[in-house]
Amino acid sequence: MIPDLLSFIGRFHPLLVHLPIGVLFVAVVFQWMQFRLHKAALTVALVTTLWIGAIGAVLATVTGYLLSQTAEYDREVVDWHQWLGIATAAISCIWLLLYYRPQSRIIHLTISLIVFFLLLITGHLGGTLTHGEGYLSFGGADEDDTVAIVQRKPLPDVNEAVVYTDIVQPVLQARCYSCHGTTRQKGKLRLDEPALLLRGGKNGSVLAEPGGEEAELVRRLLLPLNDKKHMPPKNKTQLTAAETALIHWWVKSGASFDKKVKEVETPEKIKTTLQDLENPMSIAVVAEKPLEPVDAADPKALQALRERGVVILPVSAGSNYLTVNFVSVENASDADVAMLKPLQKQIITLKLADSRITDSAMQIIGSFRNLRTLYLERTPITDKGLARLASLKELQHLNLVGTNISTTGLLSLSTLPALKSMFLYQTAVAKSDWNKLQDSFPRVTLDSGGYQVPILVTDTSRIAPKK
Repeated sequence: MIPDLLSFIGRFHPLLVHLPIGVLFVAVVFQWMQFRLHKAALTVALVTTLWIGAIGAVLATVTGYLLSQTAEYDREVVDWHQWLGIATAAISCIWLLLYYRPQSRIIHLTISLIVFFLLLITGHLGGTLTHGEGYLSFGGADEDDTVAIVQRKPLPDVNEAVVYTDIVQPVLQARCYSCHGTTRQKGKLRLDEPALLLRGGKNGSVLAEPGGEEAELVRRLLLPLNDKKHMPPKNKTQLTAAETALIHWWVKSGASFDKKVKEVETPEKIKTTLQDLENPMSIAVVAEKPLEPVDAADPKALQALRERGVVILPVSAGSNYLTVNFVSVENASDADVAMLKPLQKQIITLKLADSRITDSAMQIIGSFRNLRTLYLERTPITDKGLARLASLKELQHLNLVGTNISTTGLLSLSTLPALKSMFLYQTAVAKSDWNKLQDSFPRVTLDSGGYQVPILVTDTSRIAPKK
């Protein structure tokens, strides 16, 4: 392990590396201009540029080597990047020295081409180390998207699911692999394989619970968002409260990699979360653009809603965004929805299934500018009320199962830019309109429900004989 001072110097590599890249590209341009124009002034400019570029390349190579010793990156890519970087610095120095000895202009031109291609390849590998594989692809994603958008299908029977493989690993893949996977290993920690997860990072195990304290993995998740040790960093997409709870439960239960849910002791609150994994609206694990920070909700408004029986939870540790659920409120009405007005900036998920809200409440809901998921199953809303949601630019998932909504009402939402899925089982949408809806919502998953599962010869169910 290199001393801390040298490690600190290595951290300057990203700062130093861009200067020689730009300067050497300019030197290549000067070389080609000199080849065509034969100007003495260009020779002076070229030599000056080469001095700056060569010295900068050497400094970038030294700091790059020191940075590589922190072992936070994929070793194979690092090795290629390192040796090509050394080659770039060495050939740049040779190019400079040749200007102090009479040489053929063809030799200078050839060396400039070699440096040009070395810069391209070495720079690309550096980008791969920093931003991940595929960062240069068309429609390339942000750094946080290098883990790709991860979606898992609903679990057919959560009790038969393997806790790590089916529940925990998809969360780690979506939220953690970009910094602790094959490409990067911050803190010398990899979370993409069980053996590496068990090994831990530079500070030791992340799963052990020393002296009854929280395991390091869980502790980092539960730290306040503004704490510099909170994970993921606050500029990344955060885990939801449910995802954090599931990982906490997995670690507390012994962090097994092969046990099924039915084999692990499960608290009641976790059972509810697990059941949600059978619901297609609840199990998407997607790398989304982080929301803009908002102020904390009004404590008095929160207290009043909780006294009414409304369940209000933060979407993740340290976040001011909220999930609001009226599941425990009997006969929730428009007046109850009106109580949400002080929270209109903070609500990201709203669950109003089986409530008695009307179109009047939809006017209020239409002002919740950050709302992403809305459950309206079996409510008496109409097409007129649904049209009032057309202002929800962040809305992604909408559940309208068991409502009287028709094709006319749905078409009023066709301009919503973020919409991803709508659940339309037992609505007033005519079968003959289905193709029209699919044409109007080409990027939206329209779920009509009413699935029929065939009985297989291997099924254990028994059909009673006819009497």
